Amino acid sequence: MPAHVLDDGTELPISIADDIDQLAEVLATIEPGAVILDPLKDFLGDGVNTDREDEVRPALTPLLKLTESLDAPVIGLHHLNKSLKGDFLSRLTGSGAFKNVARSILGIAHDTENDVRVLEQKKTNLAAAAHGAMQARVESVDATIGGRTESVGRWVMDGVAGHGLDAVLAVKEQGGHSPSKSDAATTFLRGYLGDGQPHLREDVLAAAAVIDASDVTIGRAFRKLGGVAKRASEQGARTFWSLPTADASPSRGSESDHDLSKGD
Repeated sequence: MPAHVLDDGTELPISIADDIDQLAEVLATIEPGAVILDPLKDFLGDGVNTDREDEVRPALTPLLKLTESLDAPVIGLHHLNKSLKGDFLSRLTGSGAFKNVARSILGIAHDTENDVRVLEQKKTNLAAAAHGAMQARVESVDATIGGRTESVGRWVMDGVAGHGLDAVLAVKEQGGHSPSKSDAATTFLRGYLGDGQPHLREDVLAAAAVIDASDVTIGRAFRKLGGVAKRASEQGARTFWSLPTADASPSRGSESDHDLSKGD
């Protein structure tokens, strides 16, 4: 790609508005696994006010066409503002167009108490919505490139998160206090049972050890989510838990299922 160089020698990043056609040609040639714009706002072009919807939206829209032409995701990295109020989406810096134009938004935050990164899908127009959050750890490993060895970070997925993304962000807002066990249990169940399939109650409770919540707290959160508990007599009268589908009412389970959530 041709560089944009100012009179003082400063090299500017490519502009979505000015260079999208050339960018598409280059990407079609190299067939990348992913296209990452970091940070996204730096590629909007000179003079775009990132706080104005009517300027940001037309600057971002060409990326949608680029995404459709590639067999790879186009990922724009965007940051949160310094506010300690509101949920994840409301904390995104600049215009609301950054979240409105995006087809999918994956939020990431550092849970400093447990030293994990919490990941949660906050928007999706391309697939079924995910339930709950996942967590990952950053491990230090040695990598040798061109005969030179350096310590680098390696991203390692680490299962279901004990807290949702908004709960992690709320820790600072709450003066450093962690989310309640009830909230943690709700977030855990949404993630663990988010596939819509029945899971053995004993397996769910065993997996919930990661959030250090009692079986009573897990059961209460399960009922609050409208969980469905069914006993399968052909399998030794064991109880299976599942959550209602997205279009079902999550208010509460049936009376017969209600008691099954308390134990076998």
